[in-house]
Amino acid sequence: MSLDDIGMEMPEFDLTNQESINTWESASLATAENASGQLHVIMGEDCHKGSVYNRIERNAIIKNTDVNQDVDFIDPKSHKHKC
Repeated sequence: MSLDDIGMEMPEFDLTNQESINTWESASLATAENASGQLHVIMGEDCHKGSVYNRIERNAIIKNTDVNQDVDFIDPKSHKHKC
């Protein structure tokens, strides 16, 4: 299921706009909670501890029993597996 499937329009991510942050956090949580099977995470080099992935998605993925916990991280530039 994609965000388009549920009619969710995403604003540009803007750290100065709380509505933008809330929307991205909600979408990230919903995506992680509804995921299943093997996950392929495309993770750029600039991913930091405060990122939406690390604060929201990661914990939801860990708690999601429908996800194969052997998550596959992929570098977006080289398309090679990171872990």
